[in-house]
Amino acid sequence: MLRPLLRFVTLVAVLALAGSSLAPRVLAQAPKAGGWYEDKTDLGFKIQIPKDWDFVPPQPNDPNLIGKYVAPHNAGLNLKSGQTWGYEVQLLKFDRREKPAEDRTKPRMRGSESAAEYVEDTFVGEWKPDPEKKFKAGKLEVKELQFSTTLFDTDPARIYVAVIALSPDVDIALLGNGPGEKKWSKFEGAFQQMARSVKLVTATTAAAIDESSSMREQKRAKLVDELSRLPGWKLYESPNYFIVTDSKDEPFVKEMMDRLEAIRKIYEETYTQKQALELRRKAIAIRNARTDGGAAPAPETKTDAENGGEEEEPLTEEDLLASFEASRACVVRLCSEETMYKSYGGPSGSAGYWSPYHQELVVYDDQKEGGRSNTWKTLNHEAFHQYIFYFYGSMTPHYWYNEGSGDFYSGYQYGKNKKFVLKPFDWRVQQVKDMLRDGTFVPLDKFVRYTREEYYGARRSDNYAQGWSLVYFLRTAPQKYSGWNPAWNTILPTYLETLATSGSLDTAIDTAFKGVDYEELTNAWKGYLDQEL
Repeated sequence: MLRPLLRFVTLVAVLALAGSSLAPRVLAQAPKAGGWYEDKTDLGFKIQIPKDWDFVPPQPNDPNLIGKYVAPHNAGLNLKSGQTWGYEVQLLKFDRREKPAEDRTKPRMRGSESAAEYVEDTFVGEWKPDPEKKFKAGKLEVKELQFSTTLFDTDPARIYVAVIALSPDVDIALLGNGPGEKKWSKFEGAFQQMARSVKLVTATTAAAIDESSSMREQKRAKLVDELSRLPGWKLYESPNYFIVTDSKDEPFVKEMMDRLEAIRKIYEETYTQKQALELRRKAIAIRNARTDGGAAPAPETKTDAENGGEEEEPLTEEDLLASFEASRACVVRLCSEETMYKSYGGPSGSAGYWSPYHQELVVYDDQKEGGRSNTWKTLNHEAFHQYIFYFYGSMTPHYWYNEGSGDFYSGYQYGKNKKFVLKPFDWRVQQVKDMLRDGTFVPLDKFVRYTREEYYGARRSDNYAQGWSLVYFLRTAPQKYSGWNPAWNTILPTYLETLATSGSLDTAIDTAFKGVDYEELTNAWKGYLDQEL
């Protein structure tokens, strides 16, 4: 599940097609064959690629995409709808070789088994195939496929695919898109030139990863191998993080590593390894006692169902210790600019995201819209989600707690002494003031039970602001506010402990807020924010 940090009131709608964007309207030009993509460590081939187009890597463990090249300045087919279908050249693989046994036990994305299936799986719309053609590139057999459609019933468009058989069990493919009808011929000619350029090269097999080595060493070896096939991307590392980036600004990358290590120390003050281990042991003991007693699991509540479904089997202590080790090999992908971030897969309107599925945090160097201050705030938020994942697994708290806590850490400001100091999160302050003034906030007794659909619904930006304000109040008011009730000191720790040990969202809320007078809590929350903001 992606957890993007939003900084806008509404999301910008994007065209639901691969490679689409709301990019500036740039004059569309066909690509020209230029340099080479070369794989000397896996499949063993080289092929010409579009001149001066930017390389975008695949997301981790993508079963088909080797990488793609996107047109400069997001150039593409300017549609009558006002949107742009961005031009891309994708390099694909269809690998039918038997995978090692250990790989088959790990979750993997289901890949397309053929080029026609890939087009159907990836591109929205009805794509009509042309008759298949064949030719040879040197001694290699090439199967040429073309597909056509009319986007939104107004704009003719085409897709070209050249499927190249490297061996009986491995095909690669070059896929390019462009405008239909008369404008297509220049695109088609460029794609054919690239496809005919393919050559086999000798592949140097990467050394087998030593499974007796530490998890961090194994992760480093895997990243080094992958980056050997990702032109323009480099690896940097700090004690707990791997930074994968196309940025050439080394001082900026170094500052990111320093910040990540410093904010991690802040997380560790509240969420300790000792605490996570104790809660895991308690969860296992509770589950074992229930099983030994012959009692069935507690019925699933409505809120639990809406927020994630059935209770999961808790990780064993051994699993958790392994997860702690994995937390010292966190991957952060830093894109050099927003265009690269969006091409890679960043959700529209977001400033960054953490993907538990890919176990990768993705941000970009924001030097245009809000400046690097936005990058740093996003990093603090998403790195919190990443940190918590390795300490508590797939546990998903209520969204006010989850996103509110992420925003709480976004408020920390980095000083010249390379240490963080807590401040109110400025992205949320004015919204909170407006909600308090206008009375448009959600009543707290209702808000703390919001489901995913409610939290990320029509008023999601306001919900983010209210979630931040509630967590900020509960964490900082005890030391500052005369109207604080000491009985509220246990709300946050009790919530976390109950959720971690019971797996039930409703039980966590019922226990944490037991006996709380919501009217008193609301008045104190409002009074404190009026005082602080």
